[in-house]
Amino acid sequence: MSRPCHARPLARCLVLAAALLPGPGFAQSPEGGVRLAFGLSQRVEASDNLSFVPEGKAGSRADSALSFALSSETRRQRLAREGGITLRAVTGGVPGLGSGLTEPRVALSYDHLWPSAAFSARARVSAADIAFFRPLSDAEPGAGPIELPEDFDALRGTGTRIDRGLDLGLKLGRDGPAGLDLGLGVGDLRYLDTPGTGLPDSRHLRLAADLRLGLSPVTEARIGLGYLGLDRQGAAAREEAGLDFGLSRAHPLGETGVAFAWDRVDAGDRFGLAARRSQELARGGIEAELGVTRGAEGGVHLTGALLLRRELANGGFGVSGARSLRSTQAGEARVTTFALDRGWALRDDLDLGFDLRAARRMDADSGDATHDLEAGATLGYALSRRWSLDLGYRHRQRLGADDDRITANGLSLNLRRDIIYRR
Repeated sequence: MSRPCHARPLARCLVLAAALLPGPGFAQSPEGGVRLAFGLSQRVEASDNLSFVPEGKAGSRADSALSFALSSETRRQRLAREGGITLRAVTGGVPGLGSGLTEPRVALSYDHLWPSAAFSARARVSAADIAFFRPLSDAEPGAGPIELPEDFDALRGTGTRIDRGLDLGLKLGRDGPAGLDLGLGVGDLRYLDTPGTGLPDSRHLRLAADLRLGLSPVTEARIGLGYLGLDRQGAAAREEAGLDFGLSRAHPLGETGVAFAWDRVDAGDRFGLAARRSQELARGGIEAELGVTRGAEGGVHLTGALLLRRELANGGFGVSGARSLRSTQAGEARVTTFALDRGWALRDDLDLGFDLRAARRMDADSGDATHDLEAGATLGYALSRRWSLDLGYRHRQRLGADDDRITANGLSLNLRRDIIYRR
C-alpha cells in the first residue's frame, strides 16, 4: 500500500493521484468491451439563501441534467470519455443568477498496461457556477480526506469558474521489487463575471517522481521529488520544491510506516515527520497517520489523517479527517477537514442517508480562520431498476475571518434515470 495522499507534499500528491493510477476497474474484466451510459436527472431545490452570501435571499432552481460516459476496454488498454451539461432555471436569489445552459464538462482518459509498466493520461475541462459550487457536500463518501481547492474561501457570490487540466503519468516496474513513478500536470483556473470578488486567474505546472525500492518481501522504501510552479494574475509567481522519504512494512492485514518530508517554499523551509498504520477489518478498514510539521514561518504544528470505513448489517458508515499545513499566496495555512457518512437500508427499495462535513482554514501567521459546516439527510427510493427518486434536506453555514456568518437551509427533490448499454 502506498503512502496516503495527505502525507505527501501537495505538489506531488495531486499529480500522482490524478495521473499515475489506472482508472477504476481497469483490466479487471478479461472480456473488456464497450460500455455506454447515460444519466438523465431532474432536480428541484428551494433554499432560504440560494446563492449562499451574507443577507442572501430565498429562491429556487430547477436543473435538468444530462450526463454520459463511453468507455472501450481490453486487457491492456482503456479509453474513456465522459461529460455532461445542465439546463437551469432560477427564481429569486440575488442578481446574477441566470437561467439557461450551464456547467458543461468534458473529460478524456487513456490507460495502457505493459507487463512491467503503465501509462495514464487525463484531460478535463469544466465550468461551474460559483453560487452552486460545493466541494464539501459534493465530496465522494469513503474516498478519503476531503481536498479543498485553494480558492475555497473566496468562492462566494456569482460568476463562473472554469477549470482545465492535463495529467500524464508513467509507472515503471509496477510489479517488481523496484519501480519509478513519473507524473506531469498542467492546468489553469479562469473566472468570468465575478465582480467584487478579486478572484485571479492562475496557471500551474506540477512535476513528480517517486522511486520505490523493495528492501525485503515485506519492507519497502520510497523517495519522492516534486515541483510546483504557480503563476497567478496580479501576484508574484510562486515556486515550491520538495523531497520526501518513506519506509513501510507490510503485515498480513495492513501496513506500518514512517515518512519524512522537506519542502522549499517562498517563505522558507518546511519539515514534516509522520507515522502511519493501516489495518483491514472484518467488514471494513482503517488508516491513521499522526505527525508534526515545522512550518516555513517557524511554528510547529500537529498534523495527521484518519480514514475509517465499516459495513454493517443494515448499511454502513465512514469517517475521514485530516489536518495539514499548506502554502498559500499569503504564506501558510492550517487546514482541517472532517467528514461523516452513515447509511441505512430500510427496505430493498428504500434507504436513508446522513452526512456531516466540516472544514477550517486558519492563517498560520495572523490566526484568521474560516469555518464551514454542512449537514444533510437524504431519503432514496428505487422506483424501478433504472429510475430513482431522492428527497433531501441540507443545512450549510460559514463563519468568515471577519465574523460574518452565512447560513442556508434547502430542500431538494431529484428524479434520475440511468441507461446503460454494453457490447
